[in-house]
Amino acid sequence: MLAKLKEKEMAIELRKQGHSYSEILKKVPVAKSTLSLWLRSVGLAKQQKQRLTEKRLAALKRGWETCRRKRILIINKIREAAKKEIKEITQRDLWLIGITLYWAEILSIPINQIRVYFKKHKINSKRKNVGKNDHGLMRIKVKRSINLNRKISAWIEKICELLHCGVV
Repeated sequence: MLAKLKEKEMAIELRKQGHSYSEILKKVPVAKSTLSLWLRSVGLAKQQKQRLTEKRLAALKRGWETCRRKRILIINKIREAAKKEIKEITQRDLWLIGITLYWAEILSIPINQIRVYFKKHKINSKRKNVGKNDHGLMRIKVKRSINLNRKISAWIEKICELLHCGVV
């Protein structure tokens, strides 16, 4: 019991000096919940609170930077793998690419009129644009689409590399 009392006094003194719980736990080997009970009535000066806040923000920043580095590594792996999928472009590939580009060009949809939205299927539709000019609704469901977007971007870059043309 006497040892616990000494630990409690030491913890209170460290807290009064402005140390964080983590710093105190390194010097006083008790459970964090015990530390919380001991220190709940110990107040901190404004400067001490500011130091702890700055320390917490620095830790957050380190976490963000770690996540950012991991994300960049993942993006680079995805892009390299996607580029390796395209080894060469045959005449048929070029023909299909050309047809698709021509098809996209004759659609003549201004960029400001393109909207992406989700529409639930209704069996009893009262739409007026049915018949010969109705080409239907294309619905694409993609899981984790950000990585697919990165792959598509890398595929386009690789095709442009092989064709010796630039990306607009």
